[in-house]
Amino acid sequence: MDDNDDRSLSGQPTVPPESKRIDRNAGSFDVECPSAVGDIVAGRYELLDRAGQGGMGAVWKAVDRRLGNRIVAIKRMLPEIAADSQLLARFHREASVLASLQDPHIVQVFDIGEDAHGPFLVMQWIDGVSLEQQLREDPLSLSQVFDIFLPIARSLHRAHQQSIFHRDVKPSNIMKDGQGKPYLIDFGLARIETTGESVSGSDLTSTNHLGSIEFMSPEQVFDPRSVTAQSDLWSLAATIYFSLTRRTVRSLRESLIPEPIREILLRALEHEPEDRHADLEQFAEDLKIFMMDHCETEKWTELRMLAEVPFNPDVRLDSNTKSVPKLGVCEETHVVPDSQEIEESRPVLKKWYNDPNKLAWVIMTLWLFLGWMYFRSMTTP
Repeated sequence: MDDNDDRSLSGQPTVPPESKRIDRNAGSFDVECPSAVGDIVAGRYELLDRAGQGGMGAVWKAVDRRLGNRIVAIKRMLPEIAADSQLLARFHREASVLASLQDPHIVQVFDIGEDAHGPFLVMQWIDGVSLEQQLREDPLSLSQVFDIFLPIARSLHRAHQQSIFHRDVKPSNIMKDGQGKPYLIDFGLARIETTGESVSGSDLTSTNHLGSIEFMSPEQVFDPRSVTAQSDLWSLAATIYFSLTRRTVRSLRESLIPEPIREILLRALEHEPEDRHADLEQFAEDLKIFMMDHCETEKWTELRMLAEVPFNPDVRLDSNTKSVPKLGVCEETHVVPDSQEIEESRPVLKKWYNDPNKLAWVIMTLWLFLGWMYFRSMTTP
């Protein structure tokens, strides 16, 4: 199967064309999409728009008319693909894996079924873009790496604790919603170790590899069935490297990795699995410690540099939300909430001098202290 088949699709809906030419191992052929806008699936899901299409089928944006008009994603297999028992098993495997993983950063599955147009999977709709799409514009900053990959690493670790290995971690399989929350998607190639379930030849790419070779660990290249937690770790580190440099690890240049995170990434990218981190939790902890230390350094560097900037009375800040440029890399901007947000969300941060009672208490305390000092000086020989 082509490496791009069954690829992750954008959350942005598009108008479905009449047909789409799909390239697969056997050659090219025209596929007529069996569903259309307005169709009702399983008597409850109304198709709103087709989000995209790959070699395995199409992903639709739909609304669940039976359950509060909730927006969902429907992944539908093409009838020709569903006729392949191995690919159908892969489709059901993804549903089984997702159903067993209740995680805030892993896309949820709501329903699975089959109708006249073939099998379908109803999943959580993520209104956003993939990391692959985001990286077409610019590489990530260190702060963005932390925000995206720390929760993904922990979610992968929780999956590993259930003996589930993703085996296809890459930029196109990480999505961000409108609030910036990251999600790991597409568990179609996942391995469930407890059941001994493994892939067949139908899961291999046209180069006889499982998944995307650019983000595949060395052991997975040699034996797709030898994947462990360290294999997913390697793929995640390769994805981080790509996110920072927009280069694959196959052309690794250590000098391109920012110094603060270089040691962590190079350890995760070791050739031998036993030389890497013990698990994704250890990797996530190293990432967290690095970011805490690094951002603390950046904060004091910024404060020192700002203190050296002369006061400019011509500079005016917006009356509501003020953006102050960040001098370091821990954040792109400081977002300073207005006074109402501070009072409602963090009342402990109210300034004491804005409270008349507290101000009077401070003045009285200071007056008593000064009186005591004066009295003591008068009575001391």
